[in-house]
Amino acid sequence: SRAFGEKFSAAVQLNYLYTYIGDGYGTSGSVAAELGVIYEAFPGFQIGAHIFNPTRTRVSDLAPDRLPTIFRFGAAYQFSERVLATIETEKDLDKDPVFKAGIEYGITEQLFVRAGLGTHPTTNAFGLGLYLGNLKIDIATSFHHVLGYSPQVSLRYSFQ
Repeated sequence: SRAFGEKFSAAVQLNYLYTYIGDGYGTSGSVAAELGVIYEAFPGFQIGAHIFNPTRTRVSDLAPDRLPTIFRFGAAYQFSERVLATIETEKDLDKDPVFKAGIEYGITEQLFVRAGLGTHPTTNAFGLGLYLGNLKIDIATSFHHVLGYSPQVSLRYSFQ
């Protein structure tokens, strides 16, 4: 990633995706790229765009299946020191668009509560964030009407 001034940043990422299916089906590996940009239009308001797999990489040389190509466009607005609202639209080339919205509320400088909604299919999410100096812990769950709950945990440490 790289900042181009105080208001614009861009990033490129390469992913190696490895698939293993046992019982004689074999393995496959492929490389997919991601590109993203973010711009601070004015203080507290950011807009961004992201594309995953712009080259339409195949899952394997032996199958016609391709990894999804997904476009995302979103915005975030910091209403106050404690309240952040986000919106996003996501479009997989092979599926209908998905719209998402979320809100984060800082109970204290270290503790955050988050909630979000998504469409097509309808999903909702809830989470907590705890920031302890350089250590950041995020715990969340989302609910999908077919798949049920999907818990998630993130631990991040910044060496600064």
